[in-house]
Amino acid sequence: MTDLIDRLNAALDEDERIAERINFSGHWVIDLNGEWPIGAEQRMLDHVMRHDPTRVLRQVEGARKILARHQPDAEWCGSCAEQDDYDNLFIVWPCPTILALAEMFGVEP
Repeated sequence: MTDLIDRLNAALDEDERIAERINFSGHWVIDLNGEWPIGAEQRMLDHVMRHDPTRVLRQVEGARKILARHQPDAEWCGSCAEQDDYDNLFIVWPCPTILALAEMFGVEP
């Protein structure tokens, strides 16, 4: 179980490291003095500007909060466990939330 947590944390650390290396306060603006990079299209540049380091750092912070909330409790998700009047119902860890987070960061469960 901790292997998945370790691999998720490694992916988050890598995104954070890269974003912090080039981050600055403010928003990215592409100023090419009227010239387009070879092969670049406006839609490509729009995508780069939309995913600036500030946004990546916010995503990493949010993912870390989700991961912290959905830690395994034995073999169950400590956050997703439910209880009814008759029996305890547990959601096996990794829960659907952690599986979705792993998919988002390209980590195999």
